[in-house]
Amino acid sequence: MGERLFCINPAELEARLVARKLAELGSCARLIGNGDSQPQLGLVFRRSLLGDRLGIDVDREVLTAHEKELRTGDFKALAIIDMDGVMGSPVHAAGKFLSTPSLWARGLDGVKAAGRIPREDWRWLQDVVRAADESVLWTSRFSPKEESLGKYPFLRWIVAMADRGEGVTYFPFLTPRAVARLRTLGETGGNCKLAVQPCKSFRGGRAEALEKMCDRSSAGIIYYIGSSHFDRRAVLDLVRKRPDLAPKIVFFDTCHLVL
Repeated sequence: MGERLFCINPAELEARLVARKLAELGSCARLIGNGDSQPQLGLVFRRSLLGDRLGIDVDREVLTAHEKELRTGDFKALAIIDMDGVMGSPVHAAGKFLSTPSLWARGLDGVKAAGRIPREDWRWLQDVVRAADESVLWTSRFSPKEESLGKYPFLRWIVAMADRGEGVTYFPFLTPRAVARLRTLGETGGNCKLAVQPCKSFRGGRAEALEKMCDRSSAGIIYYIGSSHFDRRAVLDLVRKRPDLAPKIVFFDTCHLVL
């Protein structure tokens, strides 16, 4: 099954090629999915220094020389998590709805059921935030502008549902109140270790945004958990531009094409 998927999934082929290029540039990529099924998010802990902090056995053989060096002392870790494509996939959710007749009869509730991010993914995110010193939840979702709400009444209806607690179900929207709720996942000891950064662009500028996140942090290791061609391109462009960051960046790839 895995060999067949590799042959027909161009995203997995691209992911492997990008991983090879990153290795040549002194960085690292680790594949945690095949782009078809749910990614193996637990591998993020078993193949990184985050696992040490959670008491999880880490595969030392996959660690880079930089990670092995950090492991012997104190260091800070930054985790950047792509929301859609890692924690559930809008594309896969649409496919699930269209291919499951029992969901059609449920109408909107069926759409919500197909697109709902699994609870285990939320628990995984909490563990990432707990293990890292700083975390960024980076998403392409956005909050509709007030003028759009007036022009398109159905958007106001969607936002109202989002503010009742269902905001992360309705891709591509994410209201300010939903952002506030997401930030509570990172609250510990009166501090918040999780930043939510919406409006992740599909048109370019991701490498520059990623560079700013890296430069704002004093972390000795940066784990970027991404999912798409755009994430791969951002990492590759940044490492080419900033070879000083290459050893610090480890890219986990779910091998999706878009989301």
